[in-house]
Amino acid sequence: MTTPRLIATLTLFGALTAAHGPAHAQESPPPPSDRDAGIAALQEGDALAAEGLLQKAVDAQPEDLRAWWELGWAHWAQDDFAAAVEAWRTVERADASWPDVSEWLTKAQARASLNDGPPFQGDVPQKAEGTRITFAAAGDTMMGSDLRKGPRGLAPGDGVGLFEGLEPLFRSADVAFLNIEGPLADGLPNQKCGPNSTSCYSFRTPTRYVAALSDLGLDLASLANNHAMDLGDAGMDSSIRTLDAAGIGHAGRYGDYTVIERNGIRIGLVAAHSGGCCPNVNR
Repeated sequence: MTTPRLIATLTLFGALTAAHGPAHAQESPPPPSDRDAGIAALQEGDALAAEGLLQKAVDAQPEDLRAWWELGWAHWAQDDFAAAVEAWRTVERADASWPDVSEWLTKAQARASLNDGPPFQGDVPQKAEGTRITFAAAGDTMMGSDLRKGPRGLAPGDGVGLFEGLEPLFRSADVAFLNIEGPLADGLPNQKCGPNSTSCYSFRTPTRYVAALSDLGLDLASLANNHAMDLGDAGMDSSIRTLDAAGIGHAGRYGDYTVIERNGIRIGLVAAHSGGCCPNVNR
């Protein structure tokens, strides 16, 4: 038998359910905005889809600087550096303090200018003819770092002993080359690894260690590698100044190259890496 109180309760519950739906139902979340969908596409590696969505976002809201910033990255990922320049210029004009916009705008401008250069023309000789030159080359070279351990992290003798036995080989070559793995700098702070990181490595070799490279007879050095930017742009600038002062040619970041002449032959050095510091070796 149903009591009047139970009937009233059921009637009230039925009215509430009709007005508000089942108690367990939830409203569907709103669809993501074009900007958020574009960022998600970019994170998933679909730069083309990201470009379309982010372009719609800036068309609808030209004042959305985050959308412009991410649109620049969508263009960058497709090697459309001229379009990245335009997107990041929009950001810089509206807010010059936007984090990193000046740095990446400069890099995009450098890449765009290189893309606009004329392609190589002429035949490449297939057989060695005429004057010959000899090369001596080494790979990754890091003469110690004082970032974490101070002087204990550095090679003794300012690095000269590291190359013992190699001097005759390098000095006798017409061109001696190696890759400098880490900035040559004094006192600059780490820009890559967190203070408590246990799986990130940053290097900093004092500028005086360049004397060891000069003593080796080094002519050319690459600054394009995964440690080139351990100290940020200031570290790269310091490496370039240090090598310039020692008379050692170098190549690394966009626009940085060297041309030398040996035995009447002009030799150009450019360097590439897979990171953002330099021309991309994969493209």
